[in-house]
Amino acid sequence: MAEAYLLVMVTVCDACGKGPLEPGGHEALEIEGGQGRRMLARCKVCGAEQEFAFDLSDLVEPEDAAGSPRINPSEQPSQAIDLAQWLMLFEAIVRAADEQSDPIEGRRLGYEAAQCLEEALKFYPLGAVEWPDESAFFYESTLSRYREHRHVFARTRLVEMRQRLPSLGQMQERLRGQAGKRAWWVFWRRQ
Repeated sequence: MAEAYLLVMVTVCDACGKGPLEPGGHEALEIEGGQGRRMLARCKVCGAEQEFAFDLSDLVEPEDAAGSPRINPSEQPSQAIDLAQWLMLFEAIVRAADEQSDPIEGRRLGYEAAQCLEEALKFYPLGAVEWPDESAFFYESTLSRYREHRHVFARTRLVEMRQRLPSLGQMQERLRGQAGKRAWWVFWRRQ
């Protein structure tokens, strides 16, 4: 469900075309051949509600050692959130972590942001390929953003951003309270 919540956050409102949508609660949903979840979301701009249905029959949502949900523990890229959306999520979550006064919540958000960046990198073919294939963009709006601002999607740029962050293992340790108290996301302000 972690990926489902993130998908709702980057989906535009059907009613006004804006957003963001704010995920609400979710409940079990019987679907043909398995289990699912139904989630309601409300647009923060116009207040319209949208309903989402997710097929979870083949999925298991493991938790990592820190007890935080892993967004996508597989090596495969998402089939729901595209490359541009993962980068939008990364930036939004880093901003939220930076504004957070609770250090524990800040660390949790930072861990989530790092996972978003790793999810974005899954869209690049193995090797030294600098640019993703256009199939990494699921919507005309995100494909247009790629075409207009190609430099934002350079693989070396994303790899450099990821290298500035602690490893997921280090972040997990901090979430468990076994590491120092310095906020790791402060690097973002130095740019």
